[in-house]
Amino acid sequence: ALYPPAWFFDALVQKSVLDLVLLALLLALLAGAGRLEGAGWWRGWALAGVCLAALALTRENALVLLPVVLGWIWLRFGERPAVLRLRAAALLLAGMSALLLPVALRNLALGGELHLTTSQLGVNLYLGNNPSTDGGYVPLRPLRGNPVYERQDATELAEQALGHKATPGQVSSYWLGRTLSYIRSTPLGWLRLMARKALLVINLREMADTDDFAGWGAYQPLQRTLWPLLNFASLLALAVLGVGLTWRQAATRLLGTCALVYGAAATFFIVYARYRYPLVPFLVPLAAVGLVEGWRRFRAERRRILVPGVAALAALALSAAPQLVHTEAGTALTELSIANDLAGRQQRPADAVVHYERALALLPGYTEARLGLADALDAAGRTGDALREYARAASEAPGDETVNFNLASCLLRAGHPAEAAQFFRRAIAINGERAESHELLARALFDSGDAAGAGTEYERAARLEPGSAKAQNNWGAMLARSGDLAGATERFRRAVELEPGYAEARLNLGKALLATGRRAEAV
Repeated sequence: ALYPPAWFFDALVQKSVLDLVLLALLLALLAGAGRLEGAGWWRGWALAGVCLAALALTRENALVLLPVVLGWIWLRFGERPAVLRLRAAALLLAGMSALLLPVALRNLALGGELHLTTSQLGVNLYLGNNPSTDGGYVPLRPLRGNPVYERQDATELAEQALGHKATPGQVSSYWLGRTLSYIRSTPLGWLRLMARKALLVINLREMADTDDFAGWGAYQPLQRTLWPLLNFASLLALAVLGVGLTWRQAATRLLGTCALVYGAAATFFIVYARYRYPLVPFLVPLAAVGLVEGWRRFRAERRRILVPGVAALAALALSAAPQLVHTEAGTALTELSIANDLAGRQQRPADAVVHYERALALLPGYTEARLGLADALDAAGRTGDALREYARAASEAPGDETVNFNLASCLLRAGHPAEAAQFFRRAIAINGERAESHELLARALFDSGDAAGAGTEYERAARLEPGSAKAQNNWGAMLARSGDLAGATERFRRAVELEPGYAEARLNLGKALLATGRRAEAV
């Protein structure tokens, strides 16, 4: 109740809230499932299986806890007949199957592939194991860290490499192959990365994701007050002390092993505060035991606390000492998140500008914040300031598609079609599969006097997105402006066929028909 990250995550609309509830429920069910026979003995084991399956659906790597729980059943009741232990394990698995099997069958029916949870394993492993990452998230394409793009980018890059359309399972297999290739090619580099991620998992500081604990603390005085005492380092140190003092107890072995196995599994992926948060329900009761039993042992016989105490101090030192996480980046991320919300959901770009500028004051080279600032200035009608920031973003990230595309779009709206065409070409050189880039390049070329080049780009846009009524309508508008009414009529008619409710295309078609003397059709 007093652990600051716990109520930090409670305040967010994220899966982390479910992680805490489901893990606490799982531990409660296992604590109550202490019988292998008698009236109603089976309910606890079956419900524990259902709970573990629900946890796996919210946090896929929670499946690593299954062998731990099965092993605990076998050892915890070692004096009981094997058939009774096998029966309890079977009930646990049946409870899991009751929840996971319908999901797997639904995946098979809708996607053509059998997946117990998701098909993201390969992508998630690659995100945590590649030459670009230091343990945190690096998007597959620069400046596309938004979750909206992650699946799309993973699929498009895999299909480009494979040379054909890929199923979700094939996409996952492709990225799994990339991960294994990286590990084989640079084993020492990968081991150094794993060591760093292991330290990140137990680090005092909370790794920032879409929401940052440290940045959020700037707006929460109570968090700043409690954090020096109640933090992950103190929790881990007390938990290690509790394990050392009570290892012979079955509950300690279960909690300690679950924490160790889940922590090890977390190091194989990117390390964020919310990804290690499931460790907390295991560590809190162990820390409580360490606090109470440690004080009792210290008062009764100080020698018996020496070895566990040294281990606890070592855990504290490992957690608190390495400066692996810099709070400036987290605070800048918080300001960026506030700005994105103001500019996007709330449609208040002028207010967002202040927070983008704060993020850039903390991290001057924060290209994503620079791009957001330029977008907000553009939306607020400050075109000159927007162009200046777009130009700075382009100089910081010349190889980024979004930066070049947004700069080109702003230039086009500002009446500089020749310059816009230059940056649209840069965006297309980075990613030529985006139909909108070709379409806007066509407009820029036409406004620059290159009608033939514009027609070529519209054709490319239409090939990339044959079902786009908007592309056909805009192509027709260009043809109409150049005097090709027959070609314009064909494009407008195609747009209406693709989208019968497209009023603008119908109006344009009517005008083109009227201009060619086909009055009845125009009506």
